Amino acid sequence: FDPPSPCAAPPDLASGVALAHVLHQIDPSWFDEAWLGRIRGDTEGSARLKV
Repeated sequence: FDPPSPCAAPPDLASGVALAHVLHQIDPSWFDEAWLGRIRGDTEGSARLKV
């Protein structure tokens, strides 16, 4: 798979952006561009994503 940014370490996967792009590559009809556009890499504004 070819994620948009390099994933060299586990923290690179923490935001879920790389996984979202992989899912889009696996099934672009279900994980379409609209769905992919709602995936954000910044966790600053979300208390749920700050773990």
